[in-house]
Amino acid sequence: MKNILHIISFITLLSAFILMLIFGFWFLYPYHPAEFTEDNFKVYPTEIKPGQNLTMVIPYCKYSSLPATIDQRFIDSLIYIRPTFSVDNPTGCHTIKVSVPIPYGLPPERYVIEQIVTYRVNPIREIKIMAHSESFQIVQGGETE
Repeated sequence: MKNILHIISFITLLSAFILMLIFGFWFLYPYHPAEFTEDNFKVYPTEIKPGQNLTMVIPYCKYSSLPATIDQRFIDSLIYIRPTFSVDNPTGCHTIKVSVPIPYGLPPERYVIEQIVTYRVNPIREIKIMAHSESFQIVQGGETE
């Protein structure tokens, strides 16, 4: 009976040690799933009306096959948040063109778009990559919904 308790104690301690090693690795490993190759994305047109589509040119390099969750925000003196969406772009270095609809409710102002890309690299860790667009101007004249 005493021998069985020693074996159970040993297995419990060994399992706890292995779990600590796994969690330590997950927490400390320097993951690098992707990067933007430019600090500011190019946008066109630089003057746009609400209801139209803005095009962002995004150069990136992706090093893993993980899908990403993207948060976009229109930033002037306030922050206007767009709905979160998921993408699974191909690995390697690419340049993509992304069409961003300009909401009707945004007031005329100069804006930048902040893009935060989140990769869930393991069960306890997420890596966030952030970049901004060049500034653009929203002008009056958008159609109403």
